[in-house]
Amino acid sequence: MDRAISIVVRGISASPFKMPAEIQKRDPSHFGDHQVNVLKAYVNGMHAPKFTTYVGRGVENFNSRREALDSGKQLTSGQIRCITKTMIDAIRYLEHYRSEDYIEPEYDPDDTTNEEVKEFVAAVMEEVAADIKRLEAIKKRSV
Repeated sequence: MDRAISIVVRGISASPFKMPAEIQKRDPSHFGDHQVNVLKAYVNGMHAPKFTTYVGRGVENFNSRREALDSGKQLTSGQIRCITKTMIDAIRYLEHYRSEDYIEPEYDPDDTTNEEVKEFVAAVMEEVAADIKRLEAIKKRSV
């Protein structure tokens, strides 16, 4: 696990989630489906409305995790923890995606659909990597 990812996930308890490499090894024919489902859940979770309703001096509320993270503003520890929990599974897939063990799955027998899904996966992986950097910067400022 690279340093940036370990900073982001520090303090988050491990979920009963199977690691992507294990899923790909045990069920290679369905790994692409698992990967896409996790990434869709990540995108949906980051854009889900009604993120925070904290009350207090200097506390800003945001409509979504995406809005909070993209704001560049200081977040509360609760907001950071909530965003990190939303990111954790996508981070695990990003780690596997970057590893030498990663084998690009065949997402769909149709070449056009397969290419569209590959582009989606690549775009979301870039988004996750950028979000890790944003969250790391926010966490460093809060120390």
